[in-house]
Amino acid sequence: MPILNLTGSRNAFEFSRRADLDPIVLRVQSELFGENGYSVIRNFIEEDLANRIREFYIRDNKDAFKVVRSPLFTFHGQSSIIYYLRSPHQKPALIMSAIRLISLFRNMVFSCHEYYKQYCRHWRLNPGNYEEVLDHQEYHTWSRVSWYRERDGQCHRKDKYGELAALLFLSKKGIHWKKGGLYVYDDEGNQTADLDQLCNPGDLLLLDQPRIIHSVEPIIGASPGRLIIYVPIVPEGYIQRWFVFEGYPWRVYFNSKDVSVAERLAAVSHNAFRNLFSSNRVHPSRLFHHHKTLNLSQ
Repeated sequence: MPILNLTGSRNAFEFSRRADLDPIVLRVQSELFGENGYSVIRNFIEEDLANRIREFYIRDNKDAFKVVRSPLFTFHGQSSIIYYLRSPHQKPALIMSAIRLISLFRNMVFSCHEYYKQYCRHWRLNPGNYEEVLDHQEYHTWSRVSWYRERDGQCHRKDKYGELAALLFLSKKGIHWKKGGLYVYDDEGNQTADLDQLCNPGDLLLLDQPRIIHSVEPIIGASPGRLIIYVPIVPEGYIQRWFVFEGYPWRVYFNSKDVSVAERLAAVSHNAFRNLFSSNRVHPSRLFHHHKTLNLSQ
């Protein structure tokens, strides 16, 4: 049975049987924060639904992706759609329901981690109220649909303390691309696991990014390529303190609930000055996605 089911009446995802998640969470915690540094949850959504979501993006919304390339490493790049959950932009409701439930599951797993505990203590949040914690995280966290096409990849790296990656797979290595993809390495740079080879469409992969060296080796033989929905925890301070969104240059957004009146006034004044005489701090989430309707219940 999949972790998430599609409800036809609302065209949204919901947990199949939330009470049965505890043993899965314990198993994932053991693998993720143990020697592996990663864990695969099989059949998080049905493979058929994952395939239909993939087609929704690559067939119906190909022009919604923004291509980002590193000026130093030609293979370090991908095509992406970034969703900031608090943005004023229209977003596919079905995808947002999946992202929210992935985030809640990720918080269940992360609740044993010291960073999560410190975060909840700092903001006086109930660690077991995953919805409340997520509502606060949404001020400084985004999600991304990533499409790695021919020669796309990411350099070897570890990420910042407090980050935790959840990746919902929409494609399969050996079918949608031939070589390359997500690998993890030991401290000497030796490959220790080919994570893409372990995952099928519909599987969810959790990766302890700050602890494990990882990279996306250049994709070879893309047809159409590697497609995932990336749902990270983005720690506070990773994105700028305030910003605006494309199409809404006068509306200031902050990366926290904890903003004083004086700071709000200063940001609004600074933003107005930049609008008139320079350029403002536009968040990478974009207005012009041009999403078509996605209704998988039909």
